[in-house]
Amino acid sequence: MNHGPTMICLTGGPCAGKTSFEAYIKEELMKAGILAFFIPESATLLIQAGAHPALYESIEFQKQIIGMQKQHEDFFLSLADTTLSHLRKVIFCDRGLLDGVAYLPGEVSLINFQDQVLLHPVSGIGLGVEQIRSRYAGIIHLVTAANGAEEFYTLSNNSARSETVDHARMLDERTKQCWLGHSHISVIPNTVQGKPISFDQKMRLARDKVFALLGIPVPIEIEDKFLLDGFDPAEIPVPYQKVQIEQTYLDPAVAHIEERVRMRTWEGFSSYYYTSKEPDLRTGGRLEIERIINHKEYLQLLKRFDPTRIPIVKDRYCFLYADQYFEVDVMQGIHAGRVYLEREKTDKNESTVVPDFIRVKQDVTGDPNHSMAFLARK
Repeated sequence: MNHGPTMICLTGGPCAGKTSFEAYIKEELMKAGILAFFIPESATLLIQAGAHPALYESIEFQKQIIGMQKQHEDFFLSLADTTLSHLRKVIFCDRGLLDGVAYLPGEVSLINFQDQVLLHPVSGIGLGVEQIRSRYAGIIHLVTAANGAEEFYTLSNNSARSETVDHARMLDERTKQCWLGHSHISVIPNTVQGKPISFDQKMRLARDKVFALLGIPVPIEIEDKFLLDGFDPAEIPVPYQKVQIEQTYLDPAVAHIEERVRMRTWEGFSSYYYTSKEPDLRTGGRLEIERIINHKEYLQLLKRFDPTRIPIVKDRYCFLYADQYFEVDVMQGIHAGRVYLEREKTDKNESTVVPDFIRVKQDVTGDPNHSMAFLARK
């Protein structure tokens, strides 16, 4: 069933390789029979047209960028959805609607950005942070060449850029923080395990993350999972976001396929998802199909709840550490006291380095007794 175009956010610091990756991924997707659209960066279009940031207050400039970006995204969603082509469509956004936080004064938090910019009664776009997260199937963050590939750092290919190496590194880190709390963040570095990788390798890493998001040939869920010996969010030494999750399992239409719906809530705003999973005998992982649904569809699907299972309720703490995206789930309700650390991967051979401030009680990767589906059983 076609559920419309998929939108992916390409982001990162200055001189990260986004433009090169767009050309590369377009060709790769053509081989897979997928039609790709690319939305240009709104800030670059404005600056090259003469609207330089120095002419405006920083928040006002970001309001203009976001308004323009939202119009472009809505236009391309409609454009892709109405083509005569029967091919699957994917839309890549050169930066997303939350990137602007990185370019505002340091004291502007995500919640302030939501109140002062996104939901401004006059000039806002009327979408909260969690609603914006749900617009993008995934966030692909390409790390600036200023971090790990300094000899290739240049601004000659973009007349709208003027950042020094140090400034580029700072913007890169702040851009990562803008998207904390999203379900699928992939950081594409310039080094792997301390060793430099080629630009071609970087492009292939990013391609593999996109393929995993789009399910080429099918989405594969492989994750490392750990049961923790307690957890105190105050000990997280890096920025993080907290999201509330309520997950309800559905009475499956096919016995071996697990179905669920999920409501994610951040600062009073909710987004909704439908997920189906089944074993993947080829890889040892699981095939996962996830799509964003609206509130009405969510309520309809809830009517199919599995009477043998209880909803899973948890507080999720999301953070990046050493370019790895971690999620700590603090269980609520009858499972209060259990805490899990997870890291989603697209390759079984990826190694997870557990942060030193995390106290692991047991590695439960692949243990069905610690799956949310098992814990939901009455």
